[in-house]
Amino acid sequence: MGDGDVLQFGGGAVVVVPVPGHTDGPIALHLPSPGVLFTGDAFANAGRTMLGVFNTDHVRAVASLHRPAELETDRAVFGHGDPIPHDAAGALRAAAAATA
Repeated sequence: MGDGDVLQFGGGAVVVVPVPGHTDGPIALHLPSPGVLFTGDAFANAGRTMLGVFNTDHVRAVASLHRPAELETDRAVFGHGDPIPHDAAGALRAAAAATA
């Protein structure tokens, strides 16, 4: 799977968003129609939205945080921490600005 690939799933589309830095090949999955983002382990929401604790390449991880921050996302689900049920884009943008 590559950047921007669209997969058909559950009657809708899922867009692949590469988010390297945590490791070499992680992806996030964005469901544009319902505005949902699955981040995997690349990002966390434990008290605040942030990069995952361990990153093999910090510079790439920071750059990767900016990608999902640009998406229209209402809800986000993380590999670690609580989901964000509303205005996940705002929390992602704030996290990206704080790690710039």
